[in-house]
Amino acid sequence: MEKRYQVFVSSTYDDLIEERKEVTQAILKCECFPAGMELFQAANKGQWEIIKRVIDDSDFYLLILAGRYGSMGVNDKGIKMGFTEMEFDYAVSKEKPILVFLHRKPESIPAKFVEKKNSQRLKKFKEKVCNGRLVSCWENKDQLHGVVLDSLMKAKKNTPEAVGWIRANKYKKPENKELPLSINDIISKLEQIESKYEQMKLIKSFDHNKQKELFNNERFIRYFLRFLDNNIPESEIFEAITLIPHYPLMDRHIINIIISEAKIINAFNDLCVQAEYQNNNKGTSKNP
Repeated sequence: MEKRYQVFVSSTYDDLIEERKEVTQAILKCECFPAGMELFQAANKGQWEIIKRVIDDSDFYLLILAGRYGSMGVNDKGIKMGFTEMEFDYAVSKEKPILVFLHRKPESIPAKFVEKKNSQRLKKFKEKVCNGRLVSCWENKDQLHGVVLDSLMKAKKNTPEAVGWIRANKYKKPENKELPLSINDIISKLEQIESKYEQMKLIKSFDHNKQKELFNNERFIRYFLRFLDNNIPESEIFEAITLIPHYPLMDRHIINIIISEAKIINAFNDLCVQAEYQNNNKGTSKNP
C-alpha cells in the first residue's frame, strides 16, 4: 500500500525563504508533503505546543542551517533558546529520523542574512547538530534542492519504521483473524452450550489436527468422558466415539484414562479393549 510521508521543515525564515521553496518542491517530488513554519508563526507558548504536535505527526525532521540562529523562545524546561534549536531538540527526544543540511560556506552569505548577536549560540548549535550525525552541505538553493531530493529518497527507502499516511479510500481494513482457541477456551465454550447436539457439532467443527490435540489432552478427555456418561442417546455415543483419533496413535496415559473411566459404556468399552489389543500388538507381524 502506497504511503505518503510528512516532513517537518525547520529553519530560520526570513533569510531562507527561497531556499525553503526549493526544499518544499524537492519534498513534493519525493511524493511527501511538507509541514513547517509557513503554517504558523513560532512566537508564543501556545504555538510551541502546536509545533510539537506537528513534529509528533511528522515522519521525518529536516533542518536547514545557514547564517542565522533565529528568534528566541523558552523550552519546556524553562531554558531560553532559539525556536529552531527547540524544534531540533524535541525531534531528537521523539527519535524522529533527522536530515540536516548545513551551508558549506557561511562566509559567503550576504551580511543581511548573517546574525551577529547570537553567533556563539549558532556555532554551538551547529556543533550539536553535527555531533555523531551525517550532514549534507549546500551552497545555493539549487544545490540544496538536489541534496534534499537525494537524501529524502534514501531516507524513505532506509527507514522502515516511518509510519506514513495513506488515503482513506485506499485503506484496507485487516482481516479479523481470530486467535486459535486454547483447550481451556474450548471446554469453557462447551460448558456454556446446553444442547448435547450443539456440543457435538462444535467438537466436529475443528479440523483433524485440532481434534487430535484435544483428545491427547487429559483435561479434555476427562470432560469428554463425562459428556459420554451423561445419559445421552446411544446413537450420539457412537457418533462421539468416531471423533476419537486412532487409539494406537494416542498417548498411553490418555488410553489408560479412557479404559479406566469409560467401562460403564459398553460400546465404548469394546472399542477401548480393541484399542488396547491393537496397541499391545503394535509392531508385531504375522507368522508366515
